[in-house]
Amino acid sequence: MMVIAQTVYKSDLANLGRFVRAQRCTLGLTQTELGVRLDWYQERVSLLESGKTGTPSLRVLAKLALALAVTRTDILVAVRFLDEPGLGQTGTATAPAE
Repeated sequence: MMVIAQTVYKSDLANLGRFVRAQRCTLGLTQTELGVRLDWYQERVSLLESGKTGTPSLRVLAKLALALAVTRTDILVAVRFLDEPGLGQTGTATAPAE
C-alpha cells in the first residue's frame, strides 16, 4: 500500500501482472528474455505476471517500465498507484482543469 498526498492506494498486482505479460508478448519476449533485461531469474518474472509477489518498489517499477519500453506512468496506472489519465478515482471521466 502506498500513501500519496494523504490518499491510500492499494496496489493491484493481478492487473500489473496482466499488463506486464501483455507488453512482454507484444515485444516478442520470453519471460527469460525479460528477466535478462531486468537482471532477474525467469521465475521472478513468472511470479510477477501471476500476481504472486509483493508490491514492487518505485525503483523496480521504473526499471520494469524501461525493460518493457513503456512510460513510468503506464506502469503506475497498471499497478493502480495512479488513475488512468482523464479518469477520476471512480473511473468516470473528469472535466479538464481550466
